[in-house]
Amino acid sequence: MASSPTISSSDVGLQTAEEYSKLLSISSDVQLDAIDTSIESVLTRLDELYGMLDMIRTDNALATEQLLPLVQAKIHSLDPVFKQIDQLEAFVVIVKQNVAQFEAEVKKKENDYSALTSLKNAFSNFSFLGRKKKPTPSVSPRNSTPYEPIPIFSTSQYIATKEQLNEVSDSELPI
Repeated sequence: MASSPTISSSDVGLQTAEEYSKLLSISSDVQLDAIDTSIESVLTRLDELYGMLDMIRTDNALATEQLLPLVQAKIHSLDPVFKQIDQLEAFVVIVKQNVAQFEAEVKKKENDYSALTSLKNAFSNFSFLGRKKKPTPSVSPRNSTPYEPIPIFSTSQYIATKEQLNEVSDSELPI
């Protein structure tokens, strides 16, 4: 009979424990590599964000320290132009009022001197069917009141000529 090697119970326990440890051993290298890659990506994005914030701070400092005073100076230099625009708007209002007055006067004179008004007066004096109407006194518009021209503005009061521009500085111009 062949003798079988005797295995002690402690050897069996150690052997079983080694086999279970091989079975349950987890290779964490793959997970660690994935985590390292994610951390590197996040760090790269944080660096980019920090760079962008630094660029924004620099642009903000440039705008507030250099560009804003330039814009304010330009606004102050445009004040005479704004004043001229306001004066031009006032001039346009005066011209509009004068044009409206002239249009009203023209309409009134057209009604006074129109051929239709003359024909109405002529036909109203005819008698039909033998009846005689009392002639209405015909008032000729030409004899009623003399024409009085409407006072108008003088453009030279509002707009400077080339000679005035050469003689006067920009701050003294009427417009």
